[in-house]
Amino acid sequence: MNKETKINITRTILEIKNENLKPYIYDYWVYITTGETHLFSAITTPPLGYPTIQFVLGNYKGFYQLKNKNIKSLITGQYARHVTLSPSSKMGLIIVNFKPYGFYNFFGKTPPSGKQDTIEGAVFFGEESINNIVEKMSNSKNRNDLIDYLEGFLLENQKKNIKKHDFFDSLVDDIYDKNGLINLDLLINGKFSIRTLQRYFSKVIGISPKTFSRILRHKYIIQLMYTNPEITWNDLSFQGYYFDQSHFIKDFNDFTKFKPTDYNCLKTSVISELFK
Repeated sequence: MNKETKINITRTILEIKNENLKPYIYDYWVYITTGETHLFSAITTPPLGYPTIQFVLGNYKGFYQLKNKNIKSLITGQYARHVTLSPSSKMGLIIVNFKPYGFYNFFGKTPPSGKQDTIEGAVFFGEESINNIVEKMSNSKNRNDLIDYLEGFLLENQKKNIKKHDFFDSLVDDIYDKNGLINLDLLINGKFSIRTLQRYFSKVIGISPKTFSRILRHKYIIQLMYTNPEITWNDLSFQGYYFDQSHFIKDFNDFTKFKPTDYNCLKTSVISELFK
């Protein structure tokens, strides 16, 4: 069970510099930790609804553990659950936030999902390549240099001539903007079959359209919890996002393994920064 974390973490949102990256990526997040290791506790983060590439600078041991290895970089897909991370002192975290379809359109590969929620960066890009970019970003003298190194790394690894699906990508934008509260039959409007949409989602997004919508709805519910402390569980379950309270409770438990009324123990000031 998480307690309010005493870790001091600052988050900075950096904009994309290279115009060629904007069709694929939302932005970059830079997290910096300070303080003593013994003050830190685990942080449980909600799913965000898009793939990321993450790099740990400085003290990376223990933050990610994949197959019992400490790693410097991780690629995440469409998480359908909350994830627990363990920051350490003097650690920096650089996150590339891809649009839901941006990872596929950029690299030509389906992002990890389902049972394969993560891929080690060294497996995807090569260990030498990851070590080089982490070293460069660690030694960067300012944020300008950091972005230059990061964007150079991304562009070097871009796969050219990927066949894009602009029409379906725009539908994903629609679902994302509406926080998953959308009728897929109305979205399709007889223009193509649901099976065609499912094939696109499986290949480009990595999950089904229904699961994608559930993730976005849950993310929005968590956001409401943080931004509107006066909101009640009845408000959340009957704002059009769920048929009834029992569906809401079941969905919430699937993502968090907690009942909604017990969720306060997972709330932290660090996660509240995500929704500002």
